[in-house]
Amino acid sequence: MPLSGPLYERVASAPPVPAGLPMVVVLTGFTDAGGAVSQMIELFREDLSPSPVVSFSADVLLDYRARRPVITFDADHLADYRPPRLELSLVHDAIGQPF
Repeated sequence: MPLSGPLYERVASAPPVPAGLPMVVVLTGFTDAGGAVSQMIELFREDLSPSPVVSFSADVLLDYRARRPVITFDADHLADYRPPRLELSLVHDAIGQPF
């Protein structure tokens, strides 16, 4: 299947990224035992203030037939929709070390 657009884009306001950093990868899915991945994502986004560096095209990379986004309906209208996000971010831990 040919790509329907760019695979990723560098975020315009992205900070410079030092070479040799450790990478932490968290992948959501049905095998998220105890919600560990969900808790890590929440920690990263809310407590560590990630700075997005690269944003990937979810439409190009995700097979929506197997992984449909969660949509919540309230009676007769859409109440909540969170589109999938695929991004690479620069984060600093509690002592200021980047990863």
